[in-house]
Amino acid sequence: MTRPTAREVRVAPNIYRTPHGWRVYARRDGELVAKRFPPDTTIEQLQTHVAAFRTEADQARKDRRAATIARAGTFARDAERYLELKVVQAMPSYTDRVRQIGRWVKAFGKRPRAAITTRDIDEQLQAWRDAGDAASTVNLHRTALMSLYTRLDGRSAANPTRDAHKLEEPAPEPKGLPYELIRQLIDAMPADLGRPVKGVKGSRKLGSKTRARLEIMAWTGMTPAQIKLLQPQHLNLKERWYISPARNKGHRRPRHPRPLVKKPMTKDAHAAFARFIKLKAWGPFSTRSLRHTLERARVKVQRELRKTPGKRRVVVPTIRPYDLRHSFATELFRRTGNLPLVAEMLDHSSLQMTRRYALGAVSDVLRQGMQQFEAGAGR
Repeated sequence: MTRPTAREVRVAPNIYRTPHGWRVYARRDGELVAKRFPPDTTIEQLQTHVAAFRTEADQARKDRRAATIARAGTFARDAERYLELKVVQAMPSYTDRVRQIGRWVKAFGKRPRAAITTRDIDEQLQAWRDAGDAASTVNLHRTALMSLYTRLDGRSAANPTRDAHKLEEPAPEPKGLPYELIRQLIDAMPADLGRPVKGVKGSRKLGSKTRARLEIMAWTGMTPAQIKLLQPQHLNLKERWYISPARNKGHRRPRHPRPLVKKPMTKDAHAAFARFIKLKAWGPFSTRSLRHTLERARVKVQRELRKTPGKRRVVVPTIRPYDLRHSFATELFRRTGNLPLVAEMLDHSSLQMTRRYALGAVSDVLRQGMQQFEAGAGR
């Protein structure tokens, strides 16, 4: 790389006077290049040369970028490569990730990924928000695209999603259900009728595995992903304990994994696990069956409640399976007032997350605390 010497005097940007004339410096592909000119060359001519050189260098950069984009595949092809990665397919939420990346393919499918900018991503995220998608849903799509770039190019590579705007989400609302309603919902689910097994006569009468799984969610707060991973070594009916399988959640794995804690079974949890074992409900299952069973039970409970005088217009709200986990956290916090205990039962590493799950009981716990405060003040 050529650099100005001590005998050269700078008279203008990039222009130096030498003992034998002029020397002009400019950068090409990151390297400093010099060119000599005779002594009778004017400053205006030298500046014209510098400007022309810069224009030529800018055009060369644009041509190289265009050539790179032309050689690159489309976003749709890169999306296929991403979804074929084993580390991505191992995600518990792989089905959701396929759906999220599919929406990005509809938006950018025919374009080279190298040509997609942060502005393009921001515009698409806002378009989904304007179309009615929740802020949390849009942010999940942003996370999915961020993961695609990271997995294909590496964490330190350029990623236009990194600077894309993250939407502000509304304050969380309580999602816990009264346990009186949860019991009504479970009782409304058929216990002796399950999904038919092809080739097995009378298989519908073996029992409902879906109900057993929903009961475990209601009485332990375990997630569907954890129930799918349950193995016989994770529970002991005689000693009345269970272990929640580790959740494969989060971008970075902890250096020291959470210990496997034996959690005590309540009476209801013990009965649910017993039915789970009897029905041999181990292994993967479709979470769609949980939603369908819960919705049929909701409709049935609402129909029965409307037969009661004064409740003919009662509406049982739509319920998601995950609401059972929120309900467990809420009720446990309401009864104990011990947030770290709730976090341990739900396998949370952050009390802030636990508080969101148990939000419905915060007012009750605060009320109990103030009652204790008043009782102590009267001594």
